[in-house]
Amino acid sequence: IFSSGISICLMHRRGSPGIISRPSGSVTSAAASSRAAPAPATSAPLPPGEDAFKIINIRIRDLETKAPFWTCRDWSNIKRTTEMHLPRKLLQCSSVAREFTFSSHNVLENLRLQQTVYLHDQPIEEWNFEFGFVIPGSTNTWESVVLAAAPEEMIPAEIISGNMVIDTAFYDGSALLARKRLTVFYE
Repeated sequence: IFSSGISICLMHRRGSPGIISRPSGSVTSAAASSRAAPAPATSAPLPPGEDAFKIINIRIRDLETKAPFWTCRDWSNIKRTTEMHLPRKLLQCSSVAREFTFSSHNVLENLRLQQTVYLHDQPIEEWNFEFGFVIPGSTNTWESVVLAAAPEEMIPAEIISGNMVIDTAFYDGSALLARKRLTVFYE
C-alpha cells in the first residue's frame, strides 16, 4: 500500500487466545479480530467457485486516527484489474490497517494470502500470510498493519501512481479461492 521497503504486522483471533501469524519480512505485533459463527452440522461442502469462499469487503484506514482511505466490496471479477484510488496523505501515515472480511461455507484447512507488488510489470515485493484453519459457516475479519518505511526508502507517488499493481490471492493450501489485481493511483 505504501511502496517498497515496508514492514507488516499481523495478528488474528478466532474466539480463543490470539494466534499471531507472521509474514516473511520484519514483523511486530498488532491487534486484529475475527467473528465466527459455526455452520449447522448438516451443511454440505460447496465446491470451489460456488460462493464457498467469499470476500465480503476490504478496508484500508489510518491506524492512528481510524480515518478510512478505501473500501472495496466487489471481488467478483477475478480476471479484470481494478483501479484503487488512494489519497496521497496515506503515504504520510506511519501505519495503515488493512482489513479483509470474508466468509467460508466450507472448512478451510490452511487459508493463506499471497500478495505480489508489481512496478512497471516487474515484481518488487511479495508477501505471504497464513491465517490457518477456518471454521465452516464462519465470517471472519483479518486485519494486518502496514508500517511505513523511512521517507528516503519510499518510492515517490509520482512514480508508482498508475504503475503499481497489487495482485492479492487467497488460497486454501494450493487451491485458489479468490484473486484480485489492483492498479494503485495516488490522488
